[in-house]
Amino acid sequence: MNFFSGPQCTRDFLKKITDIYEKDGGKDSEVLKKYNSAKLSERFDHFVVVNIKNENNNSLPVSIFTDSDGRIFSGIATVELTNMASSIYSVDLNDETRQILSKEYCDFFKIKNPIITKSIFHTPFKIFFLSVFGNERLIKKEFLKEILSGQNYFSFTKTINDEIFSSINKYYRKWLTTSRGNIMVFPYQENLKLFFSIPDLPNLDGRSIIIELSRLFSEKFINKVALFESSSLPPNIKLGVPVSMAVETSLLNIDKIIYKLKDFYLFYVDTLEKTIDYLDDYIKRNFEL
Repeated sequence: MNFFSGPQCTRDFLKKITDIYEKDGGKDSEVLKKYNSAKLSERFDHFVVVNIKNENNNSLPVSIFTDSDGRIFSGIATVELTNMASSIYSVDLNDETRQILSKEYCDFFKIKNPIITKSIFHTPFKIFFLSVFGNERLIKKEFLKEILSGQNYFSFTKTINDEIFSSINKYYRKWLTTSRGNIMVFPYQENLKLFFSIPDLPNLDGRSIIIELSRLFSEKFINKVALFESSSLPPNIKLGVPVSMAVETSLLNIDKIIYKLKDFYLFYVDTLEKTIDYLDDYIKRNFEL
């Protein structure tokens, strides 16, 4: 029997790719048994994992997991498994399966040219899943382990509804553009990170000053608005442009704030500009040699 947890809008997609991959499950279990006999540590559970992502890293990654008994589940997350753990061995994926999975992924996420890899990984995965579908005993085993350990990587799926998932999917690692600069929407694990590009301030020439003022703005803003806290760029992530400020909130808040982010950025720039103008004016009016 199969088990599903997550937003209903993802169920059919995950069911489809899980069913498609069923025929490869037996082959993967044989691969694991072969490696288990000589090379894999018995301290961990091992899975053959197919990872699918967009080549531009701006669509949600999907993974398909097969254990040594040939049981399969698939999941959608905000971060690739390959970013959170190192693969032990690479495994070949046949071309027919690759093409079918590629088509299903492209159709669901409305993208082109996904990258598909296949490797052996061991638990724990430490990924907050948005949605999971697959073998009931296998997934419920992970849920039980989390209850006993006080974690919620799999049970996080229970908090994601269709509306939250739709916003995550629509804005995943996208730049929101304003007249003064841009803000990156960056879902990462259970958090929503927001990265502010260095704003256009014609009356100020100096990136270091903007960054220092942004740090002060961030401190004051976070003290006033409990919804946010300071943030940082995750390891091995490149945005392509320098940023002046980063804050984060719970990923579950994305629906509350997504439509306010452009105004948030403009308020931030306006605050910096007024601060600079006030300093300039104050010095001119009050300082004499």
